[in-house]
Amino acid sequence: MSKTSNVVGAADNVDKRGSTGRPPVLDAVDEHRIVEVTCLTCGLEDQLMLEPGRTRPWEHDASNASHVVEYWRSD
Repeated sequence: MSKTSNVVGAADNVDKRGSTGRPPVLDAVDEHRIVEVTCLTCGLEDQLMLEPGRTRPWEHDASNASHVVEYWRSD
């Protein structure tokens, strides 16, 4: 038989800032950039050539919210 318990608060070492929902590499919107992306969940890879002003995430990332996607700038 399991006991019911309530959790209140969080440990001191927990990052409480939360996710912005966007990878930081997409924040440099004033310049052309090449971004390599890899889905760590299913292994799909792609290269994005982003124009100035583009801040949308990779389509695979947007359509598969449960997948873990890694972004990095290659230029």
